[in-house]
Amino acid sequence: MPKIILYTHAYNAERTIGRTIDSVIAQTHNDWAYYCLDNGSTDDTGIIIDEYAAKDPRIVALRNKANIRGALRLQKHDQQFAFSRQFDYFANLDADDTYEPGFFSEMLMFLTKHNLEIASCRSNFVDYATGDINNEYILERDLLISGEGFGTLFPEYFRFFGQLWGNLISCELLRRVDYDMLDSHLAAFDMAHCSDNVYMLFLLRYAKKAGILARLLHNYYISPNSFSQSNNLGKRLVDMKKRPELCRMFLREKIGYISDANDNYIIDFTKRAVAEVQAFMIGAKSADNISH
Repeated sequence: MPKIILYTHAYNAERTIGRTIDSVIAQTHNDWAYYCLDNGSTDDTGIIIDEYAAKDPRIVALRNKANIRGALRLQKHDQQFAFSRQFDYFANLDADDTYEPGFFSEMLMFLTKHNLEIASCRSNFVDYATGDINNEYILERDLLISGEGFGTLFPEYFRFFGQLWGNLISCELLRRVDYDMLDSHLAAFDMAHCSDNVYMLFLLRYAKKAGILARLLHNYYISPNSFSQSNNLGKRLVDMKKRPELCRMFLREKIGYISDANDNYIIDFTKRAVAEVQAFMIGAKSADNISH
């Protein structure tokens, strides 16, 4: 039975971390180890993680004394997990997100059936305050990607592989990655708000075959207090404007060219992302003016 290594990086997540861990415990596939890091929290996040770890030996509590921000890659945990050779697949779960009970079992079946090295699924986008769900990433059928498909299908798969959450990654794939090059790649782009984009596209450079399961198996909670929604909108805008070159570099290195269709797609989603951030900035400025 394949063994999964799962990692959560939590900071001041006392209101959500229990729900997140419960969703892992509820998985129908139970051969997993869950490394849950309290990243220097000032609330009871660490206490809650310790309580779960005391009850379930599959849960391993980790702790940083201080809050260390940065991409998962900078923490080196994925490399340590992959090279331990104890595990077959790696997953990352945000401290306020959850899995549906069949995430592990259905994703494993999809990966093994099609001999995939990395797979994603659809996510429910849940408003943290209201509980409203928006399934904006529509996919009507499973998507298999290999060879030229990494080019022709780019507009269909990028939105799923643009982030780390909702994925299951072969540890064999992780063991092939040039981590020194990845560290240089992350440093060169310096995209705090798009570090998942940098990381995932770098992994896809090494993947021979990838896929997306057209099933809603992951729940992404949108909170105004999250890093992506609230932290340094000016830097976020700068990162959005850097992303086109990241995507073009990936396509050049993966398939050797950038088609007009892909370039148009990159331009279009960049315009939409920039407009969204600019709207946030206007809203934040208006709220600040009102408060004064």
